[in-house]
Amino acid sequence: MGIGDSVRTRILISALFLLVFQHAATTEARETQHPGSSLPIAFLHVNVIPMDRDHVVEDQTVVTQGDRILQIDDFKRVTVPLEAQRIEAKGKSDSGTC
Repeated sequence: MGIGDSVRTRILISALFLLVFQHAATTEARETQHPGSSLPIAFLHVNVIPMDRDHVVEDQTVVTQGDRILQIDDFKRVTVPLEAQRIEAKGKSDSGTC
């Protein structure tokens, strides 16, 4: 496996993690929405762990819709769609994943 394959694998694992996290949030959101709708979900003030660097990128916003990641950027630079469900992550952690 070459270096490019390793980076690609890390990116895929990271994307899979985000999609699983998003699925959990979408399941919760479906309880209050029409079952066929797919509104954007914005995860606010999250720490992103890139798979191609050795550090955590803090205070990011991740916007997803359906099975797609629409935006990942600094919290101050992302324009969250008005119809998006907002999930505040500041001060929260999931210590059970490590």
